[in-house]
Amino acid sequence: MKILIKKILKSRNSDIKGIYNVGSGNPYKVNFIIKKINKLVKKGDPQFGKIKMRKDEIMKLYPSIKKVKKEFKWSPNINIVKNLNKTINHYKKIKTLLKTKKDYKKHLAENVLPNLFAEVGLSELKLADGRHLKVSNYYGASIKDTKKEAAFSWLGDNGFGDLIKNQVSCSFGRNEDEKAKSLIDTLNDRGYQSMQREWVEPSTLRAFIREQHEAGKALPMDLLGAFVGQKTTIKE
Repeated sequence: MKILIKKILKSRNSDIKGIYNVGSGNPYKVNFIIKKINKLVKKGDPQFGKIKMRKDEIMKLYPSIKKVKKEFKWSPNINIVKNLNKTINHYKKIKTLLKTKKDYKKHLAENVLPNLFAEVGLSELKLADGRHLKVSNYYGASIKDTKKEAAFSWLGDNGFGDLIKNQVSCSFGRNEDEKAKSLIDTLNDRGYQSMQREWVEPSTLRAFIREQHEAGKALPMDLLGAFVGQKTTIKE
């Protein structure tokens, strides 16, 4: 490909003009490409034939490269597996780079800038170019399974039991609609297997933590898996 690009650049002042297709010049089946990618990434379980082909499906779609081969004396030298591997590795590098940048941005917003603002006693700052920097609290919470029973007990004992969602479910076979309508507390007596699940929605818990913290109320933060951090936002 690099050789072709050099030839195209050299031909800018020549009589060679027009549209040129560039490619392998050979068709590859989609399932062939998918199988190769699946083998390289070692993930996924391709399901072929699950969706029927459209009647007007184009079965072969690839460029004719006769013109570029003739006028530029060029032929592709492509190893499809090698190039798929290069593409996958490039994607992995980009993904890692983006994660690194995202982590660094998070570190700046939640650690570096809040600390600098705290040192000079500021919570917000307006820049000459019109941008507005502001440090404000953010809240997180996630109750660990090992502390769920104690956390739920605390919520209930302190008047916050309505934060807890309580779901009871039971499985029935066909034609058992009448039995399904029976009261939950009679299921065990009738020999049905019932399941109960209790949880607090993460968004509900975060909102509760924010509300109580802003009201100056003391909370068992470790028990509730809660924390209060600071984050810097920039508005244009």
